[in-house]
This record gives sequence, structure tokens and C-alpha cells, in this order.
Amino acid sequence: MPIKEMHLMENRNNSFDIIRLIAAFMVLYSHQFSLSGLQEPIFLKWNSLGYIAVAIFFSISGYFMPKSFGRSDNFIRFIIKRCKRIFPGLFACSIFMYCFIGVIFNTNSISEYLLSGDALTKVIRNSVFIQEQVPGVFSNFKYKEIINGSLWTLPIEFTCYILIGFFLSISNSWKSPAILLLTSVIATIALNYQTDLYAYYSVPFKFLALFMIPFSLGSLLSFTESSWWRYRFKIIAVSFLMLLATNAKPEIQIIGLLCVTTITIISGLSIKDTVINGRFDISYGVYIYAFPVQQIMINLVTHDFYLSLLISSVCTIILSSISYRYVERPFLTRKMKSDIKLEFN
Repeated sequence: MPIKEMHLMENRNNSFDIIRLIAAFMVLYSHQFSLSGLQEPIFLKWNSLGYIAVAIFFSISGYFMPKSFGRSDNFIRFIIKRCKRIFPGLFACSIFMYCFIGVIFNTNSISEYLLSGDALTKVIRNSVFIQEQVPGVFSNFKYKEIINGSLWTLPIEFTCYILIGFFLSISNSWKSPAILLLTSVIATIALNYQTDLYAYYSVPFKFLALFMIPFSLGSLLSFTESSWWRYRFKIIAVSFLMLLATNAKPEIQIIGLLCVTTITIISGLSIKDTVINGRFDISYGVYIYAFPVQQIMINLVTHDFYLSLLISSVCTIILSSISYRYVERPFLTRKMKSDIKLEFN
């Protein structure tokens, strides 16, 4: 079924596809500074543009989860949909990282790297969120030996899928994301006093709690849309005011995420999209391919900030378009007739 025909959501022309793409390039732009050895732009004395973009991703993802779960037969079916969204693209990116970059840009013994089976092992591990570096790759770059610094958010996002799916299996109502939201806020406050970054299976608990805030609030807004829709412009105004009021204050850590999520969801539903409108979605590809491409362009092609940014953007768009057309889309469209375009979100 053509993607255009599958775009059958209640808000057919919403602009979430465009917002996701903008957020992906926000991450690319923010990383351009750090990979060039510069300070990333800070939003409202709070955090980097890349961090804000990730919060936008999580809020949009959370918004679509109740709808996706409602069209799934059970928890397993729901998780299968999420797997098809994450893992095919990640597997292809892993091959690109460890079988192309790991070979071409390796200053150590390439034959030993390949014959030892290390490349295949790293591809498999990275495809299930266990990211590893390759000794000798990017070792003389400004941002040393980091092939892809963007992938750390993926296990957090997948954990959010599991949690929301589990709670919706118990109660498919607004109460489930409300409980997750309250829990994530309390956990964020509690973990804020911890100096150690505890993690399990590549999931740092502090960041899981943080990004569960926009994710669960997005889900809650989805469930309660009919209740707040008439007040959306007042809500968005209050959100902007709260962002300004908490500027440079510790409270913005939580209030900022709540406001960014609210602004993102209301904007996505209020602004109509006639450009992308379900025709394509390269935001995921841009997110997972931009970092290694920028590493190469900044260090080996040109040190000029904006020229390398332009070249990196063009190359990333090409790679993400190939990924969408030949990897992500075939898996996403391989489903039963009852499934719709909702699975692309």
C-alpha cells in the first residue's frame, strides 16, 4: 500500500513529520559545534539544542504510542511494530559504521580487524544497543575515537516503548501515561542528587527518567486531546511564559521538558503539512547517520564550519534517503492490511 494512502490518522495533515525532520537537523547543527571543538549552543541557559531536539523526538513518539497500541492486538504486536521502526535502520547503520568506517578509517591492522570477526561482532552488538568503539578509528580527530555519539538515546527510547506498552496493557487509558509521568518526575528529582550515573544495558537511569517526562506527557496529551484542545492557544502561551520564568533556574530541568513537549504537540496538531504529509520520513536516518558523516567531513574534508556543515547535511540526506527507501520503508510496509501509516511514528 502506498505510504500516502496509509497516512490515515485523525489529524491527517499534521506537521509532526516536518517537526521531526527539523529536530534531526537541530541535533546535526548542535553536534557540528562539539565535533569542531566548540561549545554547543545553549537554549535558555538550560541545555544544548541537541538535547532539546531529543526531547522533541520523545514527545512526538510518546504522542503516537496510544494510537499505535490501540491498533495493535496485544503487547507483543505493539512491540513488534516498535522493533520494525528501530532495528532495521540501526542494523544498516551498524554495518556502515563497523564494516565501512571501521575499515576505511582504521589506522590499526585492517586484516586483523576483519579476520578476527571483530567487525561482525560489533555490528551485532551495536544492533542491539551495545555500542563499542573500534581502536584506531578516528583516533586523530578532534572528537577522538567516537564513531557515533547519537545512538545512546535509542535504548532509552525503546525502554520507553516497553514501559508504555506494559502500562497500556494493564489500563488503556490516560491513567497509564499519567502514572509514568508522575514517576518520571519524582525519579528525575531523586536522581538529580546522585553523582554516579547508574545504567543497565546501555540505559542510564537518570536520562531514562528525564526523557520519560516528554514521552509520557506526549502520551497523556494524546489521550486527553478532546479536553484541552479548545484551550490550546492559552496553554501554549503559558508554556512559553514558564520557559522564560524558569530561565537559568534549576526548575527548568523538569518544567522546561513539560513546556517543550506541550509546545511541540500543540504546534504539530495546529499547523497543517502539505509538503511531506506522509510521503517520506528521513528524520530517523538523519539522526543515526549524521554524527559519523560529520566526523569525517570536519576532520578530513574541510575545517570551515559552515562548508563542512553543508557537505555533511547533503551526505546525510543521501544516506538517510537510501536508508528510508531500501531499509526502513520495506520493513514498515510489511504488515497486515489492518495496519496503517500510524506505525511510521
